[in-house]
Amino acid sequence: MQRRGSGSPLVLIHGIGHRWQAWEPVLDELAEHHEVLAIDLPGFGKSPVPDGGMPPDMAATVASVAAVFPG
Repeated sequence: MQRRGSGSPLVLIHGIGHRWQAWEPVLDELAEHHEVLAIDLPGFGKSPVPDGGMPPDMAATVASVAAVFPG
């Protein structure tokens, strides 16, 4: 995971077979206006597969990411 900048939150989610570094070319530019969080989805990059297996759906993954941001 990579977190940069301040402002309104912007969560970047990579495509299948990638990792957060896929966003590296644009992170600094986006961070000029946003708090950017580029994540590795469970089981990708350095993110392990969670105990109990993969989240049941994208909504469960999004809920866990949303918990990182205040409010």
